[in-house]
Amino acid sequence: MTKKYFINRGLECYCSALANLLVEIGDEQTAHKVFDDYKHTRLASKDGGMHIGLVTRALSELTKERYEGTLTASFDDNYDANLRKSFPAEADFILRIMKEEREKGRIKSHNGRIYHSLPAIFFIKINNDNHYNVCVEENVFIDDGRRGHFPMRNLDILAVLEVRRIFTPQQAGGYSTKKF
Repeated sequence: MTKKYFINRGLECYCSALANLLVEIGDEQTAHKVFDDYKHTRLASKDGGMHIGLVTRALSELTKERYEGTLTASFDDNYDANLRKSFPAEADFILRIMKEEREKGRIKSHNGRIYHSLPAIFFIKINNDNHYNVCVEENVFIDDGRRGHFPMRNLDILAVLEVRRIFTPQQAGGYSTKKF
């Protein structure tokens, strides 16, 4: 059976990446709900973009706490000042959520090398733009509704979001999370 993936709607590449990751792991019902509800989330910008510091919270909220994630990214020493300059109206809100997510262990720093489990959502730099897509396995990506091969060595990977399903103790046999 061929999987049907979601295409980007404008700048909503995080939305389609999250929905496509959920399709890939077999949760099409949640994928459709995420894709339909994304435009109403308080965390997306008016143009549909998603700030990298909000992706872990958006994952939890959009999936109704059925999934959680760990973002591995590098935020330089000037990050707060640059954020305040670029997003003056939203900076305090973004920084507060980032602080809360760090305290929960959902945002971690890296030292130039990112280790990750797949599938995962990659935040990459393409020319002067940043973009989210799904890395299914080494050199296999889902981007804008299409699955294809692309050499990872050619990517400028800025961050990786690993996703885990949250299980109740009864579902998990005593364990609370499952990595894919």
